[in-house]
Amino acid sequence: FRDFTGSRVFVQGIPPSASWQDLKDHFRVAGTVVFASVSLDQNTGESKGHGIVQFETTEMALTAIAIMRDHPMDGNTLYVREDVKPDENADGRPNIRKTKKPSDDQSWKCADEENAGYLSDSD
Repeated sequence: FRDFTGSRVFVQGIPPSASWQDLKDHFRVAGTVVFASVSLDQNTGESKGHGIVQFETTEMALTAIAIMRDHPMDGNTLYVREDVKPDENADGRPNIRKTKKPSDDQSWKCADEENAGYLSDSD
């Protein structure tokens, strides 16, 4: 398993007609692209206008963040930032944060205790 932290960028503003190959080719100006994808709508198959580009090194990804806004794609200004991958379970599914239930020695408290008096017991 390789950690890709820092070498992937998230791209917004991708033209609707652009494929992953177009994206990969366009981003070569910033460095060696090892992966590119364009997000597609599951229902229509049309581009969502954003995607991911992964570079060989973190330095190349930082270069892309710095310069790609000045390299429009088919007239579209691209907005590029570091890709932040959400926490995942071991099987790759997103880790959905669950609210902890208070223990017996704790109780829920209203964020504004002064106004709590206006709430009924059921609220």
